[in-house]
Amino acid sequence: MPDITKCSGVDCPHRDGCYRYTSKPSDYQSYFMTPPIKDGKCDHYWGEQAESIWNQLNHILKPNDNDSRRNTSKDARRPRSRHNS
Repeated sequence: MPDITKCSGVDCPHRDGCYRYTSKPSDYQSYFMTPPIKDGKCDHYWGEQAESIWNQLNHILKPNDNDSRRNTSKDARRPRSRHNS
């Protein structure tokens, strides 16, 4: 169940390929008041690759505790001064 603003797809030529239209709604789903179409274009279009990109971004922002790329040592968390080498 997506935690996104869905779209009703009314009069949208892109709705069949847009995740905001095709995703299954959650029980408490938010929707755009009107589809955000202007001049036949949508700045909020969420195409086929969007879910994959979204999952990759979530992984980057919330890395797994076992992720070896994450450095949680005190030195890594301390801001570095321009004067320190």
